[in-house]
Amino acid sequence: IKTDKTHSSGLTHSREKSPQHDFTHEQNRGMVTLLMNKLLERYLKKAITEDLTEKMVFIGGPRQVGKTTFAMTFLNKANEKHPAYLNWDDVLVRSKLLRGELPVNENLIVLDEIHKFAQWRNLVKGFYDTNKLQTSFLITGSARLDYYSKGGDSLQGRYHYYRMHPFSLPE
Repeated sequence: IKTDKTHSSGLTHSREKSPQHDFTHEQNRGMVTLLMNKLLERYLKKAITEDLTEKMVFIGGPRQVGKTTFAMTFLNKANEKHPAYLNWDDVLVRSKLLRGELPVNENLIVLDEIHKFAQWRNLVKGFYDTNKLQTSFLITGSARLDYYSKGGDSLQGRYHYYRMHPFSLPE
């Protein structure tokens, strides 16, 4: 739909206006799922897929580069409600994690923003050491996940670290 608008200065300009779409919540959700399934494969996908069979994988990087969206591509039919997607910002998830509860029968657990917890290294180490034979762990966050300050148990030798950047030219 094309509309013309006259400015107070007397100048007229044309603007394309898209038709109004009223989609139901389910239709919107379906489109998001379709887009997630059709997402461009990121440059780290193959390497991380291989590394998840050996150790934990940490994905760090600047905000808004797609770390969480990328991590969800490793989960089957993923969305924020997937049982294996655990976001520290969710109060209910946080309390379960602090009680040592992980979802059962999940081959991969995604821990998002867990670095916001001061003792996250010890928590993740405990989860990994007791579940590594049946579960892979993918940890995402904007903080330097590979940086260790004083205190906390070392995770050395238990993870591969990747830094995600915005889309590259080939992508």
